[in-house]
Amino acid sequence: MDRYNKIFTRAGGALLCLALIAFHLRAGFIPGWKDVNSDFPNYYVASRLAAEGRNLDSIYDNAWFNAEIRKRGMEQEGKFTPFPPSTLALMLPFVSLEPLTAQRIWLVINLFFIVALAAMIRKITGLSAWWSLNLLLLSGMALANNLYLGQVYVLMLFLAFLAWTRSAMASGAVSGFLLGTAAAVKYFPVVFLLKYLAERKWKALLFFLAGILLLSLLPLLLHPGIYRDFFQAVFVPHLAGSIEGQSFFAWQFQSWNSLLGNLFLENPEGNQVMDSHAGFLLSKVFIHVFIAGSALYSLFRFRKNPLFSDWVIVVVPAAALALLPASATYHFLFLLLPLVLLINMLRQAQRDSAMIVTAGLFSLIGFAPFLLERFVDMEEVFFLFRYSRLYLVTAFFFWTLWSGNLILRSRLQ
Repeated sequence: MDRYNKIFTRAGGALLCLALIAFHLRAGFIPGWKDVNSDFPNYYVASRLAAEGRNLDSIYDNAWFNAEIRKRGMEQEGKFTPFPPSTLALMLPFVSLEPLTAQRIWLVINLFFIVALAAMIRKITGLSAWWSLNLLLLSGMALANNLYLGQVYVLMLFLAFLAWTRSAMASGAVSGFLLGTAAAVKYFPVVFLLKYLAERKWKALLFFLAGILLLSLLPLLLHPGIYRDFFQAVFVPHLAGSIEGQSFFAWQFQSWNSLLGNLFLENPEGNQVMDSHAGFLLSKVFIHVFIAGSALYSLFRFRKNPLFSDWVIVVVPAAALALLPASATYHFLFLLLPLVLLINMLRQAQRDSAMIVTAGLFSLIGFAPFLLERFVDMEEVFFLFRYSRLYLVTAFFFWTLWSGNLILRSRLQ
C-alpha cells in the first residue's frame, strides 16, 4: 500500500506541477515575452540614464521619468519612485540592447533562477523535485506578475535562498555580501541582520554592510544629492503609505493603511463609514503594535531554542509583509523563504497536517485574489470585501505563530 501511496504522491505532484507551469506560462512568461510591460521600463531606463551619465536631479519626478521612458520607444507609464538610488545598477548589463530584447533575456534568466530555487528548496526540505518546484509555483500571481512585468523579485529571492544555504554552511561572508547587495535594492534581506546577530556572525555582518556600500556608490558618483532626495521625498512618505502617483486609498495596494483610511477618512472613493482621524490613528497603531508584539513574543519563546535564528527568518518577514504600507502581488514572493523554513520545521516535528495548511494558505495568497477579481466586479462590492490578500497574509502570519507553538511542543515532548 505504501508503494502505491508513493506513486500517487509522485504522480499528483507531477500533474500539479504541469498545471502550474501552464498557468505561469500563460499569465506571466508569454505576455512578458510579447511586449515590454511596466515595471521593466522603470529598471531599464534608470540603468540607461546611469550608463549615459545623465543628470539625475529629476529622477524622482514622475513626469520627467515618464518622458525618458517614451524617448526610448516605450509607451508604458512608469516611475522611479519608490526605488532606492542603488536600483540604478540593476539593468546595467542590458542597456545596450533594445528594451524588448533586454526583457526577453531577463525572462530567460528568471527561468534559471526558478530552477535553482527549486533545487535549493529540495535541499532544505528534502521534498521531491516536483513538490519543491510546486512550492514556488504555488505563489501564483506573485511569480506570474514578476515574469509578466519584468520585475526583479525572483533574483532577490534567489540571492536570499543562496545566502541562507551559504550561511548554514560557513561563516557567512559570501552570504553577507550577497544579501548586502540585495538589501541595497529591496529591503527584505535586512531581516538577515537579525540572524547574523543571533548567531554572532560578525564577518557576515561586516560583508553585508560592504555589499550595501558597494552598490550605493554608483548613484553617489552620478548625483551626490540623490540620497537626500530619496529619503526626503520618497522613503519617509512611503513608510506612511504615501507614494507619488498612487492613491493612499486604493484597495489594489492591499494594506491596513488603505483599509483603515477608507473606513475612517474622507476619500475620493466615497467609502467613508466613520469620520474619525483619531479612529484611524488608534486602529492603525493597535494593529501594528499587536502584530509586531505577537512576533516579538514568539521570538522570545524561541530564544533558547536551537531553531531561533531560523525562526527569525520565518516570523519577521511574515509580520512585515502583513504590515506593508502598500503592497503588490510580487512582494509576496518574499514569503517563500519563511514558508520553506517553516515547512521544514513542521516536517521535522512530524506535523504533516500543519504542513498542508501552511502550503494551502500560501497558495491562497497567490491565487484567491486573482480568481475573485476574475469572477467578481470588485468595484461593486462593499470595500471591506476587497482586501482578500491583506486578510490572507495576516492569517498566514498568525498561522505561522500557531505553527511555532506546534514546533515548540514537539521539541519539548
